[in-house]
Amino acid sequence: LKSGWDEVFQDATILLDYGFDTFERVGLIKEGEVVTTRQIRFGKKDIEIVANEDFSAILPKNSSITREISIDENLKAPILKGTVLGELDLLHGDEKIATIDLIAKEDVERKIYTYWWFWFPILLFFLCLYIKRYTNKRLDTTI
Repeated sequence: LKSGWDEVFQDATILLDYGFDTFERVGLIKEGEVVTTRQIRFGKKDIEIVANEDFSAILPKNSSITREISIDENLKAPILKGTVLGELDLLHGDEKIATIDLIAKEDVERKIYTYWWFWFPILLFFLCLYIKRYTNKRLDTTI
């Protein structure tokens, strides 16, 4: 960097000191860290949504990081563990540093009564009761 041979060590030391004094390595998110919790349509429980990977960056000291979460609002059960449900954007000012996938921490089963076939036998049962009662009344009035 246009340093004379005698000044190379001193200039390198100054540059390294500047880097270590001005910047730091920041762990922004860890794999498995819960980012948010959402209610799942037809689900038996709420689901914890976690980061899919670790991410760290070299940033100026005391800088602020903004997180933007984008998740589909129409999530429906069943959901399997590890399913990608959305993304987490990490921003330093207006600059996007990284995009991390957000996944389901555990399985979410669907409530049994939300399936159409659950109601069919119940409706059939009540229809049979109604028909039996109606036919019994008719027989009683004709005798």
